[in-house]
Amino acid sequence: MHGLAQYPLLQLSQVSKRWYNIVMETSSFWSTIELKGSTRDWSQAQIDTMMQLLQCALERSGHSPLTVEIEGAPHDAAVESLAQHCRRWKTVRLFCDSQSLQQLSAVKGRLPLLETLQINTFGTPPEPVDVFEVAPSLKDFTISGPVLATIICPPLEHLHECACVDLLSSDIAMAEPLMSILSPTTEHFLEFHIDEWRTDHAHQVELNIPPTISNICHLWIEVEGRFYRPHCEQALGGIFASLTLPQLKTLSFQSDGRVALAWPHSEFISLCHRSSFHTRLRSLDLRQVDVTGTQLLQCLSVLNALEELSISDQLRNGKGSAPPLLIRDSLL
Repeated sequence: MHGLAQYPLLQLSQVSKRWYNIVMETSSFWSTIELKGSTRDWSQAQIDTMMQLLQCALERSGHSPLTVEIEGAPHDAAVESLAQHCRRWKTVRLFCDSQSLQQLSAVKGRLPLLETLQINTFGTPPEPVDVFEVAPSLKDFTISGPVLATIICPPLEHLHECACVDLLSSDIAMAEPLMSILSPTTEHFLEFHIDEWRTDHAHQVELNIPPTISNICHLWIEVEGRFYRPHCEQALGGIFASLTLPQLKTLSFQSDGRVALAWPHSEFISLCHRSSFHTRLRSLDLRQVDVTGTQLLQCLSVLNALEELSISDQLRNGKGSAPPLLIRDSLL
């Protein structure tokens, strides 16, 4: 309720009568509305107070475009009340259970201003969700792994940024086909975990990704968690082997900083030839990748259009020996 009431604004309004008038009459100050936490154990008096605060926020925001944040399992009546103002939604961030997502069905086709959409749900919805299927102004779209299987995506051809985050390796096969309908101007982020087999070193990571051709120009790949190095190499190798990226200009790799990424060299070289990287790839970031000097030189030999290269030596990992230096006279 503290966030819903926008308590800092209420504090500002108490400075003076002039400040009170400015705060209450500036509708854009009230344009961020948060429904957070679970109300399952709330008393009726608490629910009534919450609904009054929500109504005040909606009234004070006037006709301003809204930023809506729903997190947890908010009360159904609050979600329904907020949905009545969906034509003003400009930014929507959902960190909720799948049931709350189903309750938003009334907003479908009534989102003319929606530009930013972030969906991260707990659990997979029992049936396909088409709530955001119609969003003509959407520019930035972020979706998490669990809901990928059942979400009916909005039009993606005109996005500026598309991110598939919090994926398990088994989700990547569903995420990559989205790339085939993205425009060249879209920046695409792919973030996934491969630590589910960390204790089973004999496991082979089979992603079963269908062959995908995408015209995106910018791709960021991030691997989260602590993983067994061969699993990382197998996962990245599977991604490289499935993709053809004839328009790609920027390619960047990241980890969460704890472990450098293992490098599937032969698959990357094949991707370079298949996608004609020698004519278009301008920027390559390998700062968090454990690539050898010999491998790097082989990469550079087929990247004739490269203008920016980011590399770094890898630090010692735990008690093991320090990895060989990458940046040496021979490389230069």
